Amino acid sequence: MNKKMIGAVITLVFLVGCGTQQKNEAKHDEEVMNPSENAITYNCDGEIVKVDFNNDVEPKTADLYFVEKNTKLTLPNVEAASGARYSDEDVEFWTHQGEAKLTTKETNKSLNCTEESNKAIDEIVDENGNVVTPGCKVWFDGCNTCHVGDSDMSMACTKKLCAPEIMKEAHCLDNE
Repeated sequence: MNKKMIGAVITLVFLVGCGTQQKNEAKHDEEVMNPSENAITYNCDGEIVKVDFNNDVEPKTADLYFVEKNTKLTLPNVEAASGARYSDEDVEFWTHQGEAKLTTKETNKSLNCTEESNKAIDEIVDENGNVVTPGCKVWFDGCNTCHVGDSDMSMACTKKLCAPEIMKEAHCLDNE
């Protein structure tokens, strides 16, 4: 399926719900609905989207799995002032501290997304999609230093802007 067709399928999700033709086409792609165990589930104004962040390979991407439509869309990572942004010509997925927005160019509509609780209770994911080492109190996300909360598992991070080419490997700073 090319980007234009995927954009049309996503647009249909927002406008008319499930369409039989798109569902049948999507099922022919064996990889369509195969998110990893680490996929983060977002509720985007009622639309369930599972997202696999592929930040340990170049180029960095995010695989978006639209559960009800049984479709998959892979978006490249692009520069963002804050949070992590993945975008092509037609679709943008931006995430920051557990919240996200899904926007399509065709409809010019943004859906507000909130992270669903599908992770282990002690698993924290930083703004770049990296899983924080369990028990870590000071985390480096590749650009910013973050302090991890004890009771609510929140993260308070510096807000330095780093271009993708200067990002470093994320790791725990507790023992450094």
